[in-house]
Amino acid sequence: MATVLLILSLIPGIIDAVKAAESLFPGATGPTKLSFVLGVIEDTGADIAKVVPQITAIIARIVSGLNALGLFKHSPAITTVAP
Repeated sequence: MATVLLILSLIPGIIDAVKAAESLFPGATGPTKLSFVLGVIEDTGADIAKVVPQITAIIARIVSGLNALGLFKHSPAITTVAP
């Protein structure tokens, strides 16, 4: 039960972090944004090591829902060219 409460308590912050990632990295790919969001959650001090798969699934569900609502405007992906 404690795990469920931990994850539920993180959802509002996850939504904010997902929106921030989309704003900060508009042309970045999903894995880059996911890494940012997971890093932000870890930086809060939350012990998420045991629930990363569940949190990752929740992030995917949130992103999918926000995409379905048309809240994100997608830019072309940023490509890196090696020198």
